[in-house]
Amino acid sequence: MPSDAFSRFMSSLALDYERWHDGEGYDLDALVHIEQSERADVVGELARRDATWRDIDALETVGIPHACNAIKRALRDSDSIDTRLAAAAALHRLGKLDEPIDAVLAREIVTLDEVRDGCTRALLMAEEHPTEPVKRALLEASQRRTESAMHCAAVLCYVTGAAKEAFDWDLRPLFLRLGPNTPEDDRSAALREMRALVTANSGPSRRLRV
Repeated sequence: MPSDAFSRFMSSLALDYERWHDGEGYDLDALVHIEQSERADVVGELARRDATWRDIDALETVGIPHACNAIKRALRDSDSIDTRLAAAAALHRLGKLDEPIDAVLAREIVTLDEVRDGCTRALLMAEEHPTEPVKRALLEASQRRTESAMHCAAVLCYVTGAAKEAFDWDLRPLFLRLGPNTPEDDRSAALREMRALVTANSGPSRRLRV
C-alpha cells in the first residue's frame, strides 16, 4: 500500500489551471517524506512525462541515480529552453553537470526568442553566473531581433555595472529601442549606445572585453 506522502505527491502531478497559472510546483514536501522503496516509482512516472521545470525540481528532490539520469535526458532532449536550463541548474547543484554551467547558460542565451520560453530563468541565472562567456552571449542575444533582446541588453548592462538594476528604469527608453519592431537604423543606433555604456561605464572588474 503506498504511503500517504506518495499519494499526496502523485495527486499533485495533476495541475489545474489555477496552479499552473500561479507557477505552483508539485508537492515537494510530500516527496521528501515518501518511502525509499517508492522513489524509483516516482522517477519512472516523472521520466515518462514531457519534462518541465516542475519535473526537474521533483527529480532533483528524489535524489537517486535514476533521477539524475532523467534530468540529463531532459537537458539533452527537451525542446524547451526553460526546461533545459532548469535541468542544467539542477545538475550543477548536484555536481553532475558534464561541463561548466556558464557554458551551458551562454549556449542557451543566444537561442532565446520568445520571452515565455526560458528568458526569465536565463537572465536570473546570468545574474548568478556573470562570467565572460555569459556576458558575450547576452551581447549576442541583444543584437538578435527577438522579444528577449531588450531584456538581455538590460541584464548585460546590470552585470557589467553599467546599470543600477536588472532593468534600470533610467535606461528603459534605450532598452525599448531594441524591441523586434524597431526600425533598423534606430535599433542599430541603440545597440551602439548600449555597447558604449557597457564598455565605458562599467567597473574594470566587471567590464565586458570587446
